[in-house]
Amino acid sequence: MMKQLAFILVIVLICGCGGAKSATVATNDTRLDDLIAKRFFTLEAQWARPQPTAAMASLASSGILGMGNTAGSINLIGNPNYFKIMGDSVSVFLPYFGERWAGGGYGDQEAIAFEGVPTDFKIDALDKDKGYRITLSMKADSEHYRVAMRLFPNLNGSVRVTSSHRFPIHYQGKLGVLPE
Repeated sequence: MMKQLAFILVIVLICGCGGAKSATVATNDTRLDDLIAKRFFTLEAQWARPQPTAAMASLASSGILGMGNTAGSINLIGNPNYFKIMGDSVSVFLPYFGERWAGGGYGDQEAIAFEGVPTDFKIDALDKDKGYRITLSMKADSEHYRVAMRLFPNLNGSVRVTSSHRFPIHYQGKLGVLPE
């Protein structure tokens, strides 16, 4: 009986391990390439990832960030936000969570907002099937932003915004098509 049980266990382990082999799946998915070629798309962030600082940790422990959010990860689903690329122009509205050390005044909006033609706009294709990197600079009032985007073939993307007045923040979300 023990020999039969040991034999069955060995067979299960061998079969179970066989499924763990990595398989390379060839895809001919060109949706991301099409979006990049047309340059009319949007990224809607689902998560904001502020730089965790003592102040952000204090906010998180107070409960003000809402259920399930932490100092380093805030759910944005259901909150209006976008990073639109429309040819050579961009339109940006991303809620900001983090610390500001310069600028800001009465009535200033805390979101990262920009509308217009950025400078240093560059799109680079990454290694085969790894997606694209987009870098650009924006200036809104006295604040300067450096933006680095990564766009992936599965139509997910990330945006890192570095500001002259605030701690850096990172966003993750989904890509979508804009009407031309």
